[in-house]
Amino acid sequence: AAMLVLLHQFPALDSRTANCGTRRAFIDLGANDGQSLQWFEKNVAAVAEKPYTQVVAFEMNPAFKPVLKSILARLPGGELERAAAFTRSGEMEAAMQLPGGRTGSKHGVFYNMTSSSLIDANGVALNRRSKKSTSSCATSADVARCCRRHPKACKAEPKGDGVVRVPTVDFGRWLESRFCKEDYVHVKMDIEGAEFEVLKTIDFTAQQFGVIFYEADPHNVVKNEIVKSYLEARGYTFREHTLRSNFHVNERFHDIYAHVAYEP
Repeated sequence: AAMLVLLHQFPALDSRTANCGTRRAFIDLGANDGQSLQWFEKNVAAVAEKPYTQVVAFEMNPAFKPVLKSILARLPGGELERAAAFTRSGEMEAAMQLPGGRTGSKHGVFYNMTSSSLIDANGVALNRRSKKSTSSCATSADVARCCRRHPKACKAEPKGDGVVRVPTVDFGRWLESRFCKEDYVHVKMDIEGAEFEVLKTIDFTAQQFGVIFYEADPHNVVKNEIVKSYLEARGYTFREHTLRSNFHVNERFHDIYAHVAYEP
């Protein structure tokens, strides 16, 4: 509930240019079957003090294109990037899970529990690396490098219904091409172990966000702690764990968005 207050309230920002500072965006990295977009539509967009202007969803699994297109058509500036957000633009192999293989229900909403994941140059699915907090990778600043040094600490086999090639987008460059520091942007990340690598593509001196939240389930505490530390070191204070996600808030939230009265 606390994070919803931050997501609902928008500042009246001054723009340095005609467009800079006018965009209010929600970016969903790893949109899956659209469950998080529906949550955003119902709990955030519908009650925001000022309307969002753009909603962008990244999803590499083509099976979800129809449902995502349907949801995004209802959202302001809805746009689907049929690619995986990563550290470079091009193509990579991915261990792809098909919808229906694993399903669940959260707060009465049915959803697909697919966990399709990119595969790194060592043949390791990113969501199968270093999942045990007791491993020597637990305090590493770079999960991939740690896994190469300590292969027994990582699951080396891809897990999915098949291995395919998918397009990838350098998220940092994409962000710089679309938004400026004065824009009001929230980011959600559920990209199956690639969160840390993707965060490192962002120039935090040129971009800023109101709220960043990412999947933080108990299956990969190593990644969770590394991402948490990385964001806090860059001015995004950890506020709470809810909806199986860690929420971080810009520590300068009130300086940047002065009219917001809520204390995060």
